[in-house]
Amino acid sequence: MSASLARLIMCQPNRKRQLKAAFAEQMVCAPYKLSEALGYLTRHRILLRSLLEAAGKSGVADLDEIVERNLLRRKTRLPRLYANAISAAVYRSITRVKLRLLHAVIRKHFDDNPQADGLVFNGYLAPSALVEAEALSRGRKVLYLEKGYFPNTIQCDCGGINADAHLPRSADFYRALGDRIPQELPQVLERRVNKKAGAAIADLPDTFVFVPFQVPSDMQILKHSPWVRNMPDFYEVLLQLTERCNFTFVVKEHPSFPISIKNKVRSHPRIIFANNNDTADLIARCKAVLTINSTVGLEALSRDRPVISIGKAIYNIPEIVRHARSRCKQ
Repeated sequence: MSASLARLIMCQPNRKRQLKAAFAEQMVCAPYKLSEALGYLTRHRILLRSLLEAAGKSGVADLDEIVERNLLRRKTRLPRLYANAISAAVYRSITRVKLRLLHAVIRKHFDDNPQADGLVFNGYLAPSALVEAEALSRGRKVLYLEKGYFPNTIQCDCGGINADAHLPRSADFYRALGDRIPQELPQVLERRVNKKAGAAIADLPDTFVFVPFQVPSDMQILKHSPWVRNMPDFYEVLLQLTERCNFTFVVKEHPSFPISIKNKVRSHPRIIFANNNDTADLIARCKAVLTINSTVGLEALSRDRPVISIGKAIYNIPEIVRHARSRCKQ
């Protein structure tokens, strides 16, 4: 680890055990739960000041934006509850106060560790976004982590994850790198547990374009999908394409997202849902993959399948992937 990342401050409860083992004494963990944060502020005799600050304005310039990100994620996962204007208003008010108190704790950690940088897992949602915002406001660096694309791997970048990562976007770079990579590469990407029980294996046509749907509440959609807002929106794109071409599209909804749109959208004979089919088999049999920015795009490229992306992706590289920046015009 470089000297500039000699000490790291993070706030991510689900990853503390693994990250503590990786970074040992270099990592300082800020409390995440509100009860722990209040206890921390009480012990350091700054609770009253922090409560007064929480009732007023926060030192985080983009706090409202962070609150809206978290709210949008909840609206996507629990639309009946959080799409309600009253529920959303209550959530905003409570979350602003909670995040201001958590921010007071994070700010104190940075005060006590003047050489420390920020460590965040993903960094898009609170509380990690608070660590990112505070570190950047002080001119500190931020180290971003996320699950890797292959099993038992992790992304690590000082610029961000996924489309924000510093990976080169030049085909020549990867051509030159090819001879230096060992042949024993993983052939399958990270697999997710299928939460859509009861789906039958679909019969596949001889020729089709594979369309992997994604988790609509994930950063990949909320941040890196400029013109497709969610999966019903993506389905409308497919309907539009069926009117302009003779392709058959085979859709597989993301196995980790339990809400299906299959029975909520207008059916079409050339759009087939294959939620229980094996992804590797779909890639092997398809003529091309049309994706927003799914890791399925990477797996398809590794199997020499043409890929068309419509969102921001690390593999949006000229000469390797075709990229659509907007809807096709009538």
